[in-house]
Amino acid sequence: MKIVIGSSRNIVFEGVISVIQKEVDVEVSDIVDDTETLLKSCRENQPEVVIVHSIWSDSSQLIPIIESIQEASPHSGIVLMTSGDEFYTFYEMHAAGAMAYLNPVNITADHLIQAVRNAAERKLYLSDATKSLFRPGSSNRSVLHEAAGKKLGEREMYVLSLLGAGNSSKKIAQILKISVSTVEVHRRNIMFKTGLHNIADLTRFAIRNQLISA
Repeated sequence: MKIVIGSSRNIVFEGVISVIQKEVDVEVSDIVDDTETLLKSCRENQPEVVIVHSIWSDSSQLIPIIESIQEASPHSGIVLMTSGDEFYTFYEMHAAGAMAYLNPVNITADHLIQAVRNAAERKLYLSDATKSLFRPGSSNRSVLHEAAGKKLGEREMYVLSLLGAGNSSKKIAQILKISVSTVEVHRRNIMFKTGLHNIADLTRFAIRNQLISA
């Protein structure tokens, strides 16, 4: 099993490498610390697993990075290791293509290896932080039921206003400088949180909440 790792070097990182290298069937093909080199390595090595570990402090930047990894190496399973542990963030990452989401501070070696092996087989790995929120057999669409009552975030409100104004996902992606698939993630999350199911309902919701004018 070939693995490419994107990480800044620190004591936690060294522990992760040590655990992985003890597996006899695992080859760490490359270790990089910037996005451009990570994507280049993924294209060249086509690894079974890519581990992304705390390179980017802003977790919102991980979504386009995950999508770029998927484009560079479509068959790679992606394991995210960040100190963030919010379920909504994980949902977005999973929708973009990540198969595991781990907090390196509180995982065991066994959990790490299982997450890597699941990712290699394109199977979702659930940490204790997310296990209670996922249900066996759940589709991506049903996964956010427990989070449906949460308020919309600032970015979601902006996307909602743009949708309500009649903009297509492609146009919104151009306006926000994000991918179309990320816009679709926002749209699905907005529908879950508001309990609405089509653009007409979203438009009425946006008008009612004065996000756009009638």
